[in-house]
Amino acid sequence: MDRKSNNRPDYRYADAFLIAAEAEARLNGNTAVAHDFINIIRRRAVFRCHAQFGQHGQP
Repeated sequence: MDRKSNNRPDYRYADAFLIAAEAEARLNGNTAVAHDFINIIRRRAVFRCHAQFGQHGQP
């Protein structure tokens, strides 16, 4: 079996924040910090949407 040296797991940036948010909420019960992590993802999504379509949703 040919094994390539470039086999590596890929993680999305958003997944790291989702994992951190869930861990914070479950382990420490700190939902404020969990919401902060979720809001980071939301802000990135809105930024990409505005950058792609403009402020009023038009290309």
